[in-house]
Amino acid sequence: MKRNYDTLRINHDSKTPLAVQLAVNLGLAIREGWWTSDEALPSERMLSGWLKLSRVTTRSAYDLLVQEGLAYRRRGAGTFVKHSYEQPLGRLQGFTEAFKNRGLHPQSVWLSKKIDVPTADEALKLSIALDVPVLRLRRQRVVENKPIAYEVNVLPASVVPEPEKIMGSLYDYLDGIGHGLVRAQQHILAMNATEQVAKYCKIPVGQAVLQVMRIGFDQNNQIIEYSTTYCRSDFYDFTVELNRNL
Repeated sequence: MKRNYDTLRINHDSKTPLAVQLAVNLGLAIREGWWTSDEALPSERMLSGWLKLSRVTTRSAYDLLVQEGLAYRRRGAGTFVKHSYEQPLGRLQGFTEAFKNRGLHPQSVWLSKKIDVPTADEALKLSIALDVPVLRLRRQRVVENKPIAYEVNVLPASVVPEPEKIMGSLYDYLDGIGHGLVRAQQHILAMNATEQVAKYCKIPVGQAVLQVMRIGFDQNNQIIEYSTTYCRSDFYDFTVELNRNL
């Protein structure tokens, strides 16, 4: 595939760190197929020369790509594009569907719906440029009148032309506009509740919570949503069924 390295150039007047800008641009290029799996990325020296950046900046950008799972390093050989292997761990469900299926009564308390610019991390996760507007949704999740989670959903604003119409289930709304999620990549981490998380989960600051990060794709393999849900560890129990092939 023809590569136009001019599109990787960064804005030196931006407040976003140069390495982060470069990592976002490289991430977009990787997802667009500039390089195939296991193909070497340009050396730090070459890329620094082309873009007139320091080696430290380029190395930091490559570090971010490795952290995001888009690349890997071989000692003495360079940085390479990482092949993405996906292992589904269960059924893809939204909050409302999941708890209704258990016979419970879920509710969402809307905290905000806002058109905003993405953070560097959100741009990487959504595979968009830093100047592409996003819709940021913030909700408190409640089951049987008990707050159990705090959730932030970020979507490209172009996907949701009328955000004010999102009233109930986000996934039902996306189904209705032709962008229903068909698969997702999900990561679960343990963390201590920040002041904001503690406020909406109604728990003490520092209490253990589960941070669930999900990237959702529609039927066209377009990234539609990046969500982060902070779950009370005394309410949530994640299980996975594993099978051994003999």
